[in-house]
Amino acid sequence: MPKFDGAPNVNNPEIIPTPERPISPEVQARIDVTPQTPGQKLGDIETKSAQNNSEIGKLAELVQGTKDGLNAVRAKLGLPPTEENPPSVFASEDKLAKLEAEQKVLAEQRAELIRQEKEKILQEKLDALFVELKALAAGEFESVLSTGKMVGGQNIISQSMGSLSPEVAKSFARALKEDVKLLSEILESNPDLLKDFDVELTREAEEKIKKAMEEEKEKGAEKVAEKPKEEEKPVPLDGGASVTEMKQETNPVEIKP
Repeated sequence: MPKFDGAPNVNNPEIIPTPERPISPEVQARIDVTPQTPGQKLGDIETKSAQNNSEIGKLAELVQGTKDGLNAVRAKLGLPPTEENPPSVFASEDKLAKLEAEQKVLAEQRAELIRQEKEKILQEKLDALFVELKALAAGEFESVLSTGKMVGGQNIISQSMGSLSPEVAKSFARALKEDVKLLSEILESNPDLLKDFDVELTREAEEKIKKAMEEEKEKGAEKVAEKPKEEEKPVPLDGGASVTEMKQETNPVEIKP
């Protein structure tokens, strides 16, 4: 598995809005409109997901408790337990189903956020790799183009993408020679070319976005801490003059012994 140490920073991606999905307007507004960075998006997704999980747990416990109570009453009446839901839990089960659907959409949006970040990171790595390939001597490049290895028979070890298998190295050399440098275009002809990098890219993308999320939280905390306090205004007395004005107008009285 190649290692990606020192990967360059990339621009922040945006989640593609999907209003046709079964998600409430409130959640859609928070996730698709308000945030401007991946960190903000992930923060909103994880916050809402945690809230949903908590509510799902409470609703599931409520529904199960109601069913158990009903069966306890039936047992006292000598009736067998029933699998039918009592009318009192219909509303809770409906809300439970909506929350679970929301959780599914949140998971999909989180996955989309990670996918886009992976593509951004990988494109940067490919750009750096192409610079390395261009710097090779003509004979070395031709060797990589034909065999996927250097003239001495060793695999290419890229600073940006680590050790490359001959198949991957040949594909990248061919793409460079044909001036095909966009990730999307390279994957069109060979969609499985980069599957060996997927695990490491996923880890790197998740770490990058979580770090951005923590930075957003820190910025928010700093803004709250730096917010200036409102200046206290003088309290007016009944006559219209303020306490401050009264202090300014009143001369001290000297008391002689």
